[in-house]
Amino acid sequence: MAHLPGFLTLLFSACLLQQVALRGSLQVLAESLKEPGSGAKTPIPVFVMLPLDILDDQHKVHYGQGSAHDQEVALGDDLRKLSKVGVQGVMVDCWWGKVEAEVQGQYEWEGYKRLFSIVYSASLELHVVMSFHACGNGVGDNVEIPLPNWVTEIGKQNPDIFYKDAGGIPDYEYLSLAVDNQPVLNGLTPLQVYYNFMFQFSKNMKNYFAKSPETKGITTIEVGLGPSGELRYPAYRLRWKFDPPPPGVGEFQCYDKYMMKSWEDEATKQGLSIPCRVGPQTAGDYSSTPNQTQFFRDKSQTQLVIDQKEINLTYGICYWDKYGKAFLTWYSKNLVDHGNRVLQTAKRIFQSEVKIAAKVPGIHWWYDTESHAAEATAGLFNGVTDNLSVYKSIADTLEVLRATFIFTCAELSNDGQKKANAACDPEKLVKEVMEVAGRSNVSRAAENALEAYDKESYNRIIRVADTHDISYFTYMRLGPNLMDQTHLAVFKKFVEGMEGT
Repeated sequence: MAHLPGFLTLLFSACLLQQVALRGSLQVLAESLKEPGSGAKTPIPVFVMLPLDILDDQHKVHYGQGSAHDQEVALGDDLRKLSKVGVQGVMVDCWWGKVEAEVQGQYEWEGYKRLFSIVYSASLELHVVMSFHACGNGVGDNVEIPLPNWVTEIGKQNPDIFYKDAGGIPDYEYLSLAVDNQPVLNGLTPLQVYYNFMFQFSKNMKNYFAKSPETKGITTIEVGLGPSGELRYPAYRLRWKFDPPPPGVGEFQCYDKYMMKSWEDEATKQGLSIPCRVGPQTAGDYSSTPNQTQFFRDKSQTQLVIDQKEINLTYGICYWDKYGKAFLTWYSKNLVDHGNRVLQTAKRIFQSEVKIAAKVPGIHWWYDTESHAAEATAGLFNGVTDNLSVYKSIADTLEVLRATFIFTCAELSNDGQKKANAACDPEKLVKEVMEVAGRSNVSRAAENALEAYDKESYNRIIRVADTHDISYFTYMRLGPNLMDQTHLAVFKKFVEGMEGT
């Protein structure tokens, strides 16, 4: 990380007095948990994500080098080290594409059973993600895990089961929300297939669920709701790049036939003219900046003067005209409704056995613009004056379901994102979204978006946790960098800071 060399120089200054430096680091980290005179903060559990490919294609533990036995031993050793420094538990992806890979309705659970046994032996809790997405397109993804092969084969015959962009190109990360209740998977709907997967998980893993709050085991099921497991559209794909700056706004993902039929019906209901019954035509492409498009351009820079009559005859002139608001409201509402449907499905299975959680992405680029364009293409802005209304709808939905609202990018600073030249404001985004979620009384949790080992990032996470009273924090991720002796020593101070010690 960019801050690490400077931090190490600071740590090892004064004749390399490591113990003194680390003790000083602890004081900085721990003190940032409290305001003067306020006393210690309630301890906040820390979880650590396991590697994305912790199981290989043969369903064996994949961790380090050597034989299968050696890798299991190495994982167990590192998990015990995490437990020793105060980590509460680990998070692991349970991949649909691994478990139900070849034949619909045939599941391979043995690899996860073995993995869970190793975690249990290290006296750590488990948060398990129902990963209904493919791996390989997300930031930091270093492995390829596709959707089940039988789903891919169906998609070859009917590519509209996947989201499509304006060019008609499918995204193979996740099934389109518009087919949630369509019998497109050999006569079953995706919701039915998700239900079957989670039911079989619950049935086969019943011995690994925590029996009480005091015992270890599976305590939380995080349900994947979109690309990278996040509640969003795949608006930024492999063709989209954050670097070199500035990153583009992405593209709307509403051009599969099922989504287009849904929008056509909504546009007709709204009384929009026939040309309006398509997706936005002036929203640019993956690499466009907001003011390079007509649709997302700031109002102050919009050259057209549009009266109400003209708005009814145009399609997609700008995000705040009649069409723009109607489209963005439909687009974002569909996303929230999808999250509700899948989480309701999970709730039917797990009920009160474990906690349910869902992750919302921290899309911080172009946050300090009027149009919130990157959030809009991802489904998180609906064109109204209150740019936080979609987040509030998500939080309200999760609160009703008694599910936890997980938000990312807790470690990012505005200064660290300036080079992107994209009106980034991760600090304001985290603050405002967490506050909105708090007003909905929903349980909140947080994650870091990128790998971080430096004091500044750790202190920022502690401030977020302290300010917003989060229920837990999940750190990305276990691997050689974290387990480096120096990094682990500083990470220990961070965990102690989260505990308020």
